[in-house]
Amino acid sequence: MRMNSQRTTSTQVWLFIVTTSLVFMILCSQIAGRPGLLIGLVIALIFHTLIFLWGDSLLLKSLPLKPLRGQDPWMLNSKTREWIQRGPIRMTQSPDLFLIESDLPTAFSFEVPWKKPLIGFSTSLLRKLTPDEIEMVLIHQLCQLQHRQSLRFAILSLMANTLARLCNFLDQAWIPNSIFNHKQQPFLFLFSPLISLMVRLSHSSHDQYVIDQHAAQLIGSREKLGRLLWKLEGWSLTHPMNILPATSHLFIVNPERIRQKNNLLQFHPATRDRLEKLVGSYPV
Repeated sequence: MRMNSQRTTSTQVWLFIVTTSLVFMILCSQIAGRPGLLIGLVIALIFHTLIFLWGDSLLLKSLPLKPLRGQDPWMLNSKTREWIQRGPIRMTQSPDLFLIESDLPTAFSFEVPWKKPLIGFSTSLLRKLTPDEIEMVLIHQLCQLQHRQSLRFAILSLMANTLARLCNFLDQAWIPNSIFNHKQQPFLFLFSPLISLMVRLSHSSHDQYVIDQHAAQLIGSREKLGRLLWKLEGWSLTHPMNILPATSHLFIVNPERIRQKNNLLQFHPATRDRLEKLVGSYPV
């Protein structure tokens, strides 16, 4: 079954590469004639390099990650393997676990089909939550990985993240920012509709509700998960995390909250809506 899944993923990746390469070449040839074929091929090569070779690296470099190896007082590695081997979580391979140096209790997960999935836990989350709550976060992130195992989600997320990083670089080089104290983000503002479209095409708000419902079913209590999400939401309001735009949808709750002023870059459904769907009331 695992071999079949890997073979299917490989086929999808190569089909995507061939299709997008042909699209770039045809479009460029329509604009520049026969030389456009070579131009389109070069553009396709750059595009695929950014997505498949550097995409996830660019995303992970935006977070201070450290692999969770060796000493594991929370038994996260063994619990992860147990949940996957037990059967309720359908995944082809166990994710790599990471620690995030952050004052905000939070967690995130991400998978590209051609590499191992990963889950990150902030050091603050491991300090402030009880063992049962930490396991609930783990279960939720495993459910998130399961429901987002798609080439579409991975590629669109990486495209949005790569474009956001490029905008961030251009904004830092924006000359007025070296003159005035108030930092401007003209390039991020200009491209935020496109970034938002990419992320919203990768998944829907309904997907988040399904993930919450699945996690609550495995935990055995909607109220326990609801209280956990409410607690994490409160911390995100008082200790918002500075992350790159187009990555907030990878976290268990939006870690930016009040820090992100651009509504187009707010991808999480409101926690109020999630709790009303999950337990029927807000607050819990």
